Amino acid sequence: MILPKMLMIGESCVAVADPPSARGKTRAGSGCSDRRRRAIAAAMLSTVLSLLVLAAIALVAGAVYLWRKPGMRKQALLMLVLAAIALVNLAIWTVPDSRGRSPIGQIGEQR
Repeated sequence: MILPKMLMIGESCVAVADPPSARGKTRAGSGCSDRRRRAIAAAMLSTVLSLLVLAAIALVAGAVYLWRKPGMRKQALLMLVLAAIALVNLAIWTVPDSRGRSPIGQIGEQR
């Protein structure tokens, strides 16, 4: 998994983008420890997945609202399809495989 580069500011790390000329090069002393980067990535992913659930709920609520309006059924169906795709994406990240490991659970593990 590609983790964002981090810049240490006080006790926290902030993601920074490298300029195109610096890609692939490492800077000594900059950034955070790998453990800290993984913790930040896990927290960001948890936030994104939470927002995904809220977006799916909003899409379903909006689809129910549009379904009741005449002439808006196609848009309502498309919103339901998008909500289903979002929930399948969420399931891919959170449902464990046959060995009991999920992709979101593997982020915090060491390589």
